[in-house]
Amino acid sequence: MTAFLRRPLMAGFVACAILLPALPANAQEPRPLPQPAQVLEITVQESVAAAPELAHIGAGVMTTSKTAAEAMQENAKRMTAVYDTLRKAGIAEKDMQTAGISLNAQYDYSSSRGGEQPRLVGYQASNNVNIIVRDLAALGKTLDAVVASGANQINGPSFDVKDRETHLDKARASAVANAKARAEIYAKAAGLKLRKIVSITEQPQHSGPIAPMMQSMSMDGGGGAQTPVAAGSLDIGLSALIRFELGE
Repeated sequence: MTAFLRRPLMAGFVACAILLPALPANAQEPRPLPQPAQVLEITVQESVAAAPELAHIGAGVMTTSKTAAEAMQENAKRMTAVYDTLRKAGIAEKDMQTAGISLNAQYDYSSSRGGEQPRLVGYQASNNVNIIVRDLAALGKTLDAVVASGANQINGPSFDVKDRETHLDKARASAVANAKARAEIYAKAAGLKLRKIVSITEQPQHSGPIAPMMQSMSMDGGGGAQTPVAAGSLDIGLSALIRFELGE
């Protein structure tokens, strides 16, 4: 009886011994973790020179009178003459835009030192218009005509081009080419290879037009020398951050 019972037990033990070694063969070995890409950042600033094609100017009329109505009426009369002059100079309606109209009371504060209220002495009215001049050869003549017609405030000019994006596209192409050339130098020095561009971030540079402060002018506009204007050249550019992936 005892020997009979032991045999199945031994057989079961042998079977277990045969099955156990086979388990590790089915297990998968852990995969190596991916290594982070090596990134090189290059910042480039590129610009292209362009000849100005148009000018932005501002013109205005400031009038003073004892009453608000008189100040506004005189201002309207002179500003209407300014608009008529601009139209005769070939300025299109789409290139004229009112920039601001104001009316302010004027006080004499010299009498308020003894505790008295400042004395009202009159009113000041102002009307300003922004203008685009597309014929740069006539810019000086246009300015003189505007002043002769009644404007006593002028600001500008600031110059610009008709199609800024066309010039920026040239700067973009140069930025990528120059960034690649610099990245190749860095990669070679580090014993690595340049793989691809990962990202490009563009930051446009402010290269005009820049509007100067409004300045008052006192000109008779009669028979004097024409106002000289020099357009010069514009630098239209951008700044770009370009990231490259490097590898072995």
